[in-house]
Amino acid sequence: MGKNNKMVTLLISFLLALLLWVYANNDSDNMVYSKIEDIPIVLTNTSVLEQNDFIISVSTDKIDSMKVYGKGSLVKSLDNKNIQASVDLKDISSEGTYTLNISIKGVPNDVTIVDQNPNTIKVTVDKIGNKSLSVPVIKPTGQVKEGYSVLSLSSEVEDVNISGPSDSVEKVEAIMGNVDVTNKSVDFSSSATLYAVDANNKKIPDVTLSPATTKVDVAIGKVKNVPIKVKTSGSVMDGYKVTSIKPSISTVTISATDDILNTINAINTESVYLDDSSESFNKNVKLAVPQGVNIVNARDNIDVSVFIDKQNQKTVYINSFTFENLGSGLSAEVLDDDISVLLSGEEKYLGSITEKNLTGVVDLSGLKEGEYNVGIKISTQGLPEGVSIKSVSQNSVLVKITKG
Repeated sequence: MGKNNKMVTLLISFLLALLLWVYANNDSDNMVYSKIEDIPIVLTNTSVLEQNDFIISVSTDKIDSMKVYGKGSLVKSLDNKNIQASVDLKDISSEGTYTLNISIKGVPNDVTIVDQNPNTIKVTVDKIGNKSLSVPVIKPTGQVKEGYSVLSLSSEVEDVNISGPSDSVEKVEAIMGNVDVTNKSVDFSSSATLYAVDANNKKIPDVTLSPATTKVDVAIGKVKNVPIKVKTSGSVMDGYKVTSIKPSISTVTISATDDILNTINAINTESVYLDDSSESFNKNVKLAVPQGVNIVNARDNIDVSVFIDKQNQKTVYINSFTFENLGSGLSAEVLDDDISVLLSGEEKYLGSITEKNLTGVVDLSGLKEGEYNVGIKISTQGLPEGVSIKSVSQNSVLVKITKG
């Protein structure tokens, strides 16, 4: 009985193995679909173009996907390493853009390509262009530590050579680079990758830069808010007055090293010329920024509005005098009449002024009894702001000094 059981077991095992072999053999002969992705595309016969200073660019350098159909044993052996995709440039000898078919090798005859994306590619052939630009523009990205600002960014590279398709090279207007300054508060150095931009500040990707990177030294300084003071020169036309001067911004944020920053309490403008002006006007003027100081997040020029008004005039007669330094036991009186003072100012102030607002001041130091011509000064303490003395009818008065 033991031998018979052993024989039965061996027979069953053999039958199972046979069934598995038959199943596997049949499965490999079944017709199946398969998808293959990212098949590299190789350009062939490019040497003639390259020797004649042509540059070649393509719309894509790979087949994104290929769907095949065939026997499982064949299809399952295919991948993007044993399929060769190529585009032949032997018939191209001049500039232009060409749509070319992709040639496929490595797919067995019994396997069918059902779908392929893409089937063609665009090949652009252009003359190689070259030019050089000096001093790349380096810009900071991110925000420095609060209370600090970027003082300067200095590129180690001064000249950059640009090569690539001639049309693209011609469009290059500037070479740029970026340096991250996030949370920085002290000077540091960094490497910046350079890139080319056109007149609209848009990147031009299909050009090559040499060098492609540059070392950048970044100077960081503290910031401070200071007022803006508008400087003027000259004077307005006779009979007119500047009533107010208003800058478009009253303060500006500056940045500098500590030793410089501590010495600056205001930023002046360049002079606004008033010569012979009789009407209000606006003027764009530069800020007089001291050496070593930067204006933070603003331009170095501002708009200034100068308001000018015509000065009205009014004549007021003096009938009140003050005698200074009159000797003891003496009295004095002014013998002159009709001493007039011509005032100028805004009408709203002039209208309320009378003789009571003005006093003549006469200094009688060292004078005894008698009559004297003595210089006169006009006290302006009674005049409102905005009113000034334009002229006085006489510079001296006849004064009589007597005892008692």
